[in-house]
Amino acid sequence: MWKTLIGYICFEECIDQIEKKRNFIIKKRLIHQELINKQRNMDEYCFYKEQIKNILYEYCNDVFEEERNDIFFDLTKSQYVFGMDSIKLMKCIQQRIADELCISIHIGFSFHQEFAKWIYMHSYESYRILSFYQAVKIFGKNICSQKRDEMSQIHRTVHTLPQSFGQDNQDTFLNAREALIIAQNLSFNLVKQLKEKDYGIRCIQIQFYDMQLNFYKKEEKLRNYTNIHSEIMYVIGKLLNEFAYQGQYFGLRIVLCDFKDFQDESYILPNKVDLHHVKRKIFGQHNHLPLKNCSLFEKTV
Repeated sequence: MWKTLIGYICFEECIDQIEKKRNFIIKKRLIHQELINKQRNMDEYCFYKEQIKNILYEYCNDVFEEERNDIFFDLTKSQYVFGMDSIKLMKCIQQRIADELCISIHIGFSFHQEFAKWIYMHSYESYRILSFYQAVKIFGKNICSQKRDEMSQIHRTVHTLPQSFGQDNQDTFLNAREALIIAQNLSFNLVKQLKEKDYGIRCIQIQFYDMQLNFYKKEEKLRNYTNIHSEIMYVIGKLLNEFAYQGQYFGLRIVLCDFKDFQDESYILPNKVDLHHVKRKIFGQHNHLPLKNCSLFEKTV
């Protein structure tokens, strides 16, 4: 396992593929031709960038940008939780983005974000990895040691993996009442999964987009953990009623986070956690499940 494992994606390479999809996506979402002419391409690029970042958040809790087209993500802790090597992680991420967004990407990996970007730009391989020992031969041991130490000292504000349970729905809606009907069907499925695992949740988040691809999000933290449908729906309804609706919306997503296992009264991935212990608890001492079966991180659509 890598001491630090940073991934890099150049979003600029995705823009041509987004342009080819543009007409199909616009027809699918029934946007009027006058709105198409007025809408800036950058809105659509931002939409797809957020979708890519949402997928990355399901594999790690630290996704960050240095420049407009640079997307970095820290898989240092994730590789222990998933129990797989960097190549498998890379393949899983590439496959998810290809299946859900129809965008084929390459990913550069290294122990520092600058080296991850460097190998991305200087390699034509499908899987672009620059290890510490390879970097030493190119840049020298002193530089590489400084960079590795730098990554261990960086502390960014990261998410607490709210993507553990979440569902999307592409149905359009015009007001809170219509959104509530869509949310009710989604919440039934989410609560069913919670009860199957005997989990409770304390944080509920809703997300959706308007036809100009503006992103809307609200969340509320409950006083107690619950998996009761009526309590969860009450909060979802409250959050939806807080919006002022002035158009057509789509892509409603309900995200549940801050989990508690009711069986052994343990908390699932709080802010500070021994990830080695989590790996042993979820996967066992020696048997590693493939990533697609790891419901702790995968999106449950």
